[in-house]
Amino acid sequence: MRKYKIQFLFLLFFAFDKIVMIPDVRHSITSVLPGNPYVETLSDMEPKHLESKSGKKTLWNFGTSRSFGFSMPVEKNIAVDPFLNSEQRELLGKYDVHAFAAVGSNPSIYFTRFSQLLDRGYVPDLLTIELSSFSFNRNSRYTQSAIVEGIPLLFALKHLNEIPGKITYEIAVSRLFASYRYKLSLSTMKKKLSGKDQENPLFKQFGGLTTEVIMNTIEDASKEKVNRVYTEKDFNDFPEDFQFTNEAERYVKYDLAAKVLDKEFYTSYSFNEDMIVFLRNMIVKAKSKNIPIVLWIPRAHPELHKIYQKYDLDRVFNDRIYDIATEYNVPLVDLDKKNPTKCKYFQDISHVSLRCFDEIIARVAAANPSTK
Repeated sequence: MRKYKIQFLFLLFFAFDKIVMIPDVRHSITSVLPGNPYVETLSDMEPKHLESKSGKKTLWNFGTSRSFGFSMPVEKNIAVDPFLNSEQRELLGKYDVHAFAAVGSNPSIYFTRFSQLLDRGYVPDLLTIELSSFSFNRNSRYTQSAIVEGIPLLFALKHLNEIPGKITYEIAVSRLFASYRYKLSLSTMKKKLSGKDQENPLFKQFGGLTTEVIMNTIEDASKEKVNRVYTEKDFNDFPEDFQFTNEAERYVKYDLAAKVLDKEFYTSYSFNEDMIVFLRNMIVKAKSKNIPIVLWIPRAHPELHKIYQKYDLDRVFNDRIYDIATEYNVPLVDLDKKNPTKCKYFQDISHVSLRCFDEIIARVAAANPSTK
């Protein structure tokens, strides 16, 4: 028996490594994130919606959930949008806008999907990239899972010279051993055994909301959206300066939301240099194909700015992004501070209202040097 001890242990480990691939097991004994949108691989999906022939220019925007609204513009609403001027209406009418966005995303995912599309032969007339500070936090909720689960191994090997070596290593090892992605967690086991699952319900609701599902949903919404004037019923939002008279509602909208965002996305903020590498390579790749680029920073609610101040993000994040824009001579539209939007409505303290996206897209597209 001793003779085969090592082989037996290896087989035992191999069996355990494969068992954690079963969702119910994975969620019971590992530290996997419930509602993780990057479970397994971001596959090279066929972008059928890009094949439409409208004769318009194409704008691709890559971003987080703060970019979901890029699928909103329709001609009839643009014509009466109170936050647009005539020049902006005319500019929006020239573009077919496509949103490539996912919850908690970051430049590693932007770079992956952008490269996949270019490899398929698609090229946009304008590339816009949302830059949110939490996307550059090494300790943000989805940073690690986006890397080891969101980037396909074959893609990483194909683009070996464009991906940091240590990330390629992590991707390769995580594909060989599932337990590298899904770490054994005693605390998770204790919670499950005691029936005390304390995971925030905000993230549990994502369930099967994977990146692929999100992107397909956005694509379907873009194809099926009706050309109409949006009404108040389409927006579940509130003005920036709105004062909630109900203390419970105020707590949920402001205080609780801030606590969750701080804990999950901004905690122990540590600037992730690997994300700068992905952003640089995305810019270089676009420039090599003469694709105009515009970087932009989303507007945030004053309650979220309290978290920004806590981690000194004006210096830690904004200064770095402005340096990148200057280094590569690409426009940077700061909708948060330097060039705030006229539309000041929010879905929550991290997301502007969908009613603001006609203006956002117009402002971002107007920074394209080729339109001037």
